[in-house]
Amino acid sequence: MTADLIFVFIFMSGLGFAFAYFFAGIVFRENSVENIRRFRNGLAVFATFFPVVAFLLYKASLPEGEHWIIAFYPALWTAMVLFAMVLGITFARRKG
Repeated sequence: MTADLIFVFIFMSGLGFAFAYFFAGIVFRENSVENIRRFRNGLAVFATFFPVVAFLLYKASLPEGEHWIIAFYPALWTAMVLFAMVLGITFARRKG
């Protein structure tokens, strides 16, 4: 993986974290802690399984002879952004 691709992955994860942090701080302010926890846990489960399914679908759709790593990078990026969003919600709720 090239250095600029790593930078893009980390930058986009940071944006996902920032969005989720501010979203949780503003939108979830009036909701109960239990509702926010259920939403966060549901997002964590989705973040665990969706990239795996996406990787398998990407890999199955590759042309003959292509390397599997081409399908791995989009799934990795998706997982990183989704888990950054879970962390953003977690930190926002601990703060407020």
